Amino acid sequence: MFDYLANEFNPQPRLVAGPVPPAGRGTRYLPFSEAVVVDLPTSRDALTARQPARWWAELRRRERRFTEQYGPLVHRAVVDEAALRAAMPAVQQLYRDRWQGEYTSLPWKRDDGFAPYVDAMVALAAQGRGRLDVLEGDGRLLAFGYCLLAPPWAHLYQHAATPDERYRRHGVGKLLIARLLQDLVDDGYTHLDLMLGDAAYKREWESWRRTVYLRLHEPDTLAGRVRLPVRSLAHRARLRVQFEHPRLRTVLKRSLAVLDASPRSRP
Repeated sequence: MFDYLANEFNPQPRLVAGPVPPAGRGTRYLPFSEAVVVDLPTSRDALTARQPARWWAELRRRERRFTEQYGPLVHRAVVDEAALRAAMPAVQQLYRDRWQGEYTSLPWKRDDGFAPYVDAMVALAAQGRGRLDVLEGDGRLLAFGYCLLAPPWAHLYQHAATPDERYRRHGVGKLLIARLLQDLVDDGYTHLDLMLGDAAYKREWESWRRTVYLRLHEPDTLAGRVRLPVRSLAHRARLRVQFEHPRLRTVLKRSLAVLDASPRSRP
């Protein structure tokens, strides 16, 4: 839960965002992935300067055309408990729509898998440590950002935009990210962590990347000293498949998606 972000809902993450401490006896750190980080400026004008004028003009054009056809687009940050619990079912449905037919390790497609994240957001938002950003239009949710806050850092844990091409062609995902960035600059944040994975919207704003490591630990016993290198080799092989062999990864994900959709695989 929450990848490498440690909190009361994820007290001992297996993933660690580098730099990591030196590996001691019984512990090893394996390079797992990279997280994209955006260094935030101190003003909206400086943020605007990060993208060419034509980029912003195109975003405004798309928003204008959406408004002409469907009505206004509304961005809001949801932090109130009642509003969060009212908004979360649409978030889950949008996530399901976005990843329909594809395998994801995040259990948001299942009600029992999604519920803990609702409760976590409610608790964190009440303490100023979380916010749900939503972009709505034409009477529906078009994009969302599930954010965890640890000033001066903000972490975009999950982000998705509708797969419906009627709306997607208007850049609703890009617009939500732009509005989120503007809010964070206004609130004095210095970094936005776009978390694991590579995507076009991340590369548009990327300042730098940090390596994320998988932490393996075994007790400092004879059995533990035997298990640790075996586990390390197994994980290294798995990571090579996951990140160095995209074709094999695609085949495996398709197979997992079939299993994930099977009634037998559901609790």
